[in-house]
Amino acid sequence: MKHNIQIRERNGKFQANVGYRYDNSPTWKYKSKQGFRKQSDAKRWASQTVVELADDEGRYIVCQDMTLGNAIDLFLSTKAPLQANSYITYKNAMAQLEPYADVKLLDLDPVLTQQIAGSISPGFTKYIRMFWGYMSKMNLIKQSYLQIKVAEKKKKYKVISSADYQRILSSSASNEIKVFCQIAHRFGMRTGEILGLTPEYVSKNRIIVCQQWGRISGDDVNLYALKKLKNGDKGYRELPADPDILKLLNSLPFNFAEGRYFTLNKSDGINKQLKALGIAHTAHDFRHTRASEMVHAGFNLRYIAYFLGDTLDTVIKTYVDLSDEMKKQEEIKFLSYFCRQR
Repeated sequence: MKHNIQIRERNGKFQANVGYRYDNSPTWKYKSKQGFRKQSDAKRWASQTVVELADDEGRYIVCQDMTLGNAIDLFLSTKAPLQANSYITYKNAMAQLEPYADVKLLDLDPVLTQQIAGSISPGFTKYIRMFWGYMSKMNLIKQSYLQIKVAEKKKKYKVISSADYQRILSSSASNEIKVFCQIAHRFGMRTGEILGLTPEYVSKNRIIVCQQWGRISGDDVNLYALKKLKNGDKGYRELPADPDILKLLNSLPFNFAEGRYFTLNKSDGINKQLKALGIAHTAHDFRHTRASEMVHAGFNLRYIAYFLGDTLDTVIKTYVDLSDEMKKQEEIKFLSYFCRQR
């Protein structure tokens, strides 16, 4: 299928026009839509339309003049339904290819492809591999030529020791950071779930997790608001609390503008303060810590999955880590159970 995309501005708004012709048809057809507030929205609609039209034909796009930039637009259009943070991650990864946006796909020989690969920051290599795989799968390129290895990540120790936790509580960090860390340490909730806590879902003996605070815009403008949980209704849970938790939250100056306890929007500010304290952990490590400690304490794995609002498989593969303290205790338990002197 051959195609072309045109974006026009009319009366302060943008119109997208898609021209396309299937290989077995001599005539061009057109689809258009107008009224977009942003040029990026018009481009996204046009790219998605091309994807849908090509899928209808059962083939993908063959176009002599298609550039790497055109392919990026199509790839990103398939990621548009993702949550805002995930979409922005893909968008930032594709920005690595911006210097080569005008390169025609037909000109991607082994030398140029490896030149591009060598310019990619290590943190984005897996996304570039995914993009190249997408182009191969959709027949945008005849051969990949891409040889890029994803660097192996060094296993980071994610369980927060009791000593590090006490260092946080006795540090000069702001009260909001300390309250966040105490809630995170107690319940292992996701950052967005904690930042999205509102009074109607917190009582003296229970916290209802049914919403989160997060980014709602995939564009360059960062907009934050209360939204559905990451796992939707499956993430809903009721956590047993005590009056101390409500007291902690009430120690914060209430955020009347947004109707929630916290003023933070994301974990960046928390992670920076932890780093400044010399704590080699992130806000999300509290979640790993709570899961690992619950496993060590003998809690039922299905209850742990419910408690965290996650699947059993994710709990086992992702969140179960052992600290040095836990390993020592397990070794003692093993020796007492299986290596008794006879």
